[in-house]
Amino acid sequence: MIRNIPYHYTQDQFVGELSYLGFTSLCYDFLHLPSSKGKRSNVGYAFVNFKGAHVVQALKEALESIGSMTCVAPAANRQACLLPHARDS
Repeated sequence: MIRNIPYHYTQDQFVGELSYLGFTSLCYDFLHLPSSKGKRSNVGYAFVNFKGAHVVQALKEALESIGSMTCVAPAANRQACLLPHARDS
């Protein structure tokens, strides 16, 4: 899960943002950015299944180095994206 995604991002913009950071579709096999019911926005988080822990670590480091998603988000609305640890079931 990736949290604090700007609400105005479409799934294509989010995929573009990941690609801009160097994480193309070769790095993951599932991506879903849920949309908010009745609104033309997302809910602020996405589910992404990366193909390895090393990819997650590299994305975490990339996001920490830039501080926020950069391509589309206006500077006033930027928040640091978070990658919380998944819980084992």
